[in-house]
Amino acid sequence: GAPTKIRLLLTDSTLELENYYMAIAAYESAFAQTGFANFAVHRPEVSIVPDDEPHFWDDFLTYPSFLLLDCAKP
Repeated sequence: GAPTKIRLLLTDSTLELENYYMAIAAYESAFAQTGFANFAVHRPEVSIVPDDEPHFWDDFLTYPSFLLLDCAKP
């Protein structure tokens, strides 16, 4: 997959992570091949939208920086 870098600016330090973009189908296939079932993808949701900025989360929700992958081993 294509590498992506994430930099978290903390109070006293910086944490850099290297992640790799892979198609959802690749994850689903890998989980199925290793015996997992009920694969699901959950996109981020937000519960608070600033009154003065109703579109504050639009870019994040359209192009999220993470997804939650869910599955179970029967």
